[in-house]
Amino acid sequence: MKTFKMLNKASILLFAVTILFSCSKEPLKELYFESSKIELESSGSTKTVNLTANVPWTVSVTDGAWLSITPKSGNSDTQIQISSQPNITGESRTASVSVYSSADKNLGSSLTVTQVPVTLTFSPEILKVNSEGGNVTFDVISNTKWEILTSEETSRVQLSKTSGDGNATITASITANPNNRLAKITLKFSFFGIYKTLYIEQAPGPNTPPTKPIITTPQNGATGIYTN
Repeated sequence: MKTFKMLNKASILLFAVTILFSCSKEPLKELYFESSKIELESSGSTKTVNLTANVPWTVSVTDGAWLSITPKSGNSDTQIQISSQPNITGESRTASVSVYSSADKNLGSSLTVTQVPVTLTFSPEILKVNSEGGNVTFDVISNTKWEILTSEETSRVQLSKTSGDGNATITASITANPNNRLAKITLKFSFFGIYKTLYIEQAPGPNTPPTKPIITTPQNGATGIYTN
């Protein structure tokens, strides 16, 4: 009889524990980005942001027509790919990416995306070389890929480098100026459809004296000779 009562009490206790666990609270709802800001490269890039979520969610963008985002909706944890094309606007740009849930308006998160513009400058801005020619060195200060376009005008210039990605130091070898006037050679840099020009100024070549005329005298007996 005692054994029966003990088994009965154990059954009641087990039933109570089962009920207690079955009535426990649901997991806490979560929806947030694991980063608050990212910066994309000036020449365009893709970055991945981790999203923690256990509710249905949707991504929205403010001031971000220049961004591409994948995926834009889901129901659980995922990785969001945020991409951009090169920034050729000449100015930095900023967008806000937000995630929200229609299941709970109190849930949500946002992050800031920034991108600086592609830039390219020179130091010095004008190169000077004497009439005999020689070597001059200049620095390219840039945050993107670039190339130097060749032309007939640059035929007297040899460059240690004609393309690059980012900063570079270049040596230009210029031959003698064949003319007795100032020579202005242009080096045109190209990057994403943008052009920047570096000028090389070369002193005039030496003046070539005119050829001395040769005066001849008529031979003895020559006729038809007229003088003024």
